[in-house]
Amino acid sequence: MLVEKPSLKLTFVFLLLLPVMGFTQDIPELVKNGKDQWDKKEWRKANTARFSFYMNKQIRESIRLMNLARMHGSKFSDIYIEPIEDKTGYEYSLIKTLERMPPKPRLRPSLAMTGAAATHAVHSGITNTTGHSGFDTRMNLFQPFNAGKVTGENCYYGSKTALNITLSLLIDKGVPGLGHRKNILTRKFTRVGGSRFYHKQYTSNAVFDYSSANWIDLLLHVKPTIRQFGFNLGISQISDKPMLDIGLAYYANHMKTSNLLLNLNYQKGFAKNKSDAVSLYLGSGQSTGTFNNFLLGAKLQSYFNTEKANLYLQPELSWFAIISFFRNGYIYKTNDSHKSALYRISYGYNFRLINSAKNVYPHNVTVSRFISVKTKTK
Repeated sequence: MLVEKPSLKLTFVFLLLLPVMGFTQDIPELVKNGKDQWDKKEWRKANTARFSFYMNKQIRESIRLMNLARMHGSKFSDIYIEPIEDKTGYEYSLIKTLERMPPKPRLRPSLAMTGAAATHAVHSGITNTTGHSGFDTRMNLFQPFNAGKVTGENCYYGSKTALNITLSLLIDKGVPGLGHRKNILTRKFTRVGGSRFYHKQYTSNAVFDYSSANWIDLLLHVKPTIRQFGFNLGISQISDKPMLDIGLAYYANHMKTSNLLLNLNYQKGFAKNKSDAVSLYLGSGQSTGTFNNFLLGAKLQSYFNTEKANLYLQPELSWFAIISFFRNGYIYKTNDSHKSALYRISYGYNFRLINSAKNVYPHNVTVSRFISVKTKTK
């Protein structure tokens, strides 16, 4: 169930306010979670959390099994679900889902989501409670700059084994909405963190927190919903020695909330500034409305007309709005995601990495516009 929270952060949450889950069916007898049933490449590729030692072994193994279900649905069903005796409608519906499901991107480990999951697992265990209390608070605490991300949570109480936990959440017996299953299999989630802790009543509880793609995913692992290629025009270092910026730009928007912007600029000094520069900018952030859009990024700059080679790093916070003027008979149109005119105002602070250059201000205010030339949709 998708629930839109009426908070300022407008976090979209898959909340599963469910009773305790227990896996009562006889699962197939499998050695090492069925490792011998998979090709070495399939088994290894699904193990995205193998180096995430901040999660215990069983949680990391659960993530591997979730990935196998996402990547090889039909084969997963043949190995783990078909052999179950006395199947109910829940098992049969899972078999149908896995057989028809196209491959999904792998879930990758998230330190932030692990922190949120660990906090809840410890609290639930000590207070002897179940459910998803404090979910929004935990998301705000562990990912404060990602308002608008799609997030979700699965909780399991009882078994300590990765196979039992994963199959129980996928089968979702007794859960009409199949929310746990949907969290594991949805394309909306690409990051996961988990934790397991002692529970007074059920001896053990496991928590998995999920979130949508981050900037690394959008660059390397996940094809964004909309990709746009174009130009960047702007004025940087607004002061008595400004610079004109012009360059190539790439803008990606995923699921209408996650944004990524990449610029390669040539900067020409004018007025009293005779310095030129080149810069590379990368920023990402969330958009939750017409005027509630922010990017957090960094810019690398190197200035010319200096005696020594230099390099500056500029962390940068940007507010942006997508506004198209005089289009389709309207004076202006906002959030046109297929041909974006993205206006951005930014503040950054220059840190010198290598040598120094003239006419470089510590505080940098930039006004720029992204002009889309070509759009590709997923």
